[in-house]
Amino acid sequence: IPDKSFPAAHSGEALIGYVFGAYPAGYGGEIAVTVGISSDNRITGVKIGSNSETPGLGSKTANDDFTGQYQDTDITKDFTVVKRPAAADNEIQAVSGATVSSNAVTKAVEASAVLGSRLLQEKDGGEGK
Repeated sequence: IPDKSFPAAHSGEALIGYVFGAYPAGYGGEIAVTVGISSDNRITGVKIGSNSETPGLGSKTANDDFTGQYQDTDITKDFTVVKRPAAADNEIQAVSGATVSSNAVTKAVEASAVLGSRLLQEKDGGEGK
């Protein structure tokens, strides 16, 4: 899902992470998702851009209450979307009434995490997720 550009973030000469753009299919069409990945294998942030999700339902995936669930999570673990309050670090509580949109965003974040893990491992000479 992520696009073909992988902007790297640096502090001086040191790589501090990557930023990915992904465009999964939601309930109302394509959702623009931007994902930050740090060099220590954590998600630094998720932002939702343009989308045509249902106002008051799928559009709520852009709210910090939803996207904040990904903050500082380990990119080497798969995510699970749940309909109840999340009980584990890798669980993401779906927006009520917007499971399709919640799953789409989560797939975009996970695809970005896999790619970020691979790029970080290649940089370090190992294997990724």
